[in-house]
Amino acid sequence: MVSGLINANPIIYEKKERRTRTSLTALQDEYAAEPIDQQEIFDHIRDIKDPEHPYSLEELKVITEEAVEVDDQRNYVRITFTPTVEHCSMATIIGLCLRVKLMRSLPSRYKVDIRVAPGSHATEAAGKTFLLFSLPVDQVVLLQLMHLYLLLKLFTEAFSIDLRLTT
Repeated sequence: MVSGLINANPIIYEKKERRTRTSLTALQDEYAAEPIDQQEIFDHIRDIKDPEHPYSLEELKVITEEAVEVDDQRNYVRITFTPTVEHCSMATIIGLCLRVKLMRSLPSRYKVDIRVAPGSHATEAAGKTFLLFSLPVDQVVLLQLMHLYLLLKLFTEAFSIDLRLTT
C-alpha cells in the first residue's frame, strides 16, 4: 500500500444503489421551484473522492444519506461527516470539498452547514472546533482556493511530481 497516508488501509463499504427520482412538479409547471430533499443532496456529494484514496466518501462511509439534513422550507442543508480516523488531517479538505460541491449544485438561497460528527475527530476532544465551517466565507475566495488545490493535485499526479520540501 502507499506509505505516508494517515489511514493506509481504510475499510471500503459497498455503495448504495442509486434510486431514480420522480418529479411531478416538472410536469405541472416548468418554472416552479422543485423541492430539494435528502436523496438529492446525497446524490450530489456521494461521489466526491477522498483526498488520500481513490475511493468516494460514500465508499469510505465518511458520508451517509442519514447524515444529510434538509429543511427545504428554511433553505437549510446540514451535512455531518465522519472521518475514517480520529486524527484525520484531511477533515478540513473534506469539509471544503463538500461545501464547494453544494455551493455549485444548490440555489444560492441555501445555507449549507458542514459538521464533523460528534466524537469522531481529535480536535473535538481537545476542545478545538473547525471554525472554517461556521465562519461566513467569501464564496469566490473559497472557490478559488479549492480550484487551486484541485489543479495542484491533478498536476502533481499527472506528472508524478513530489512537492514535499526537502533540505
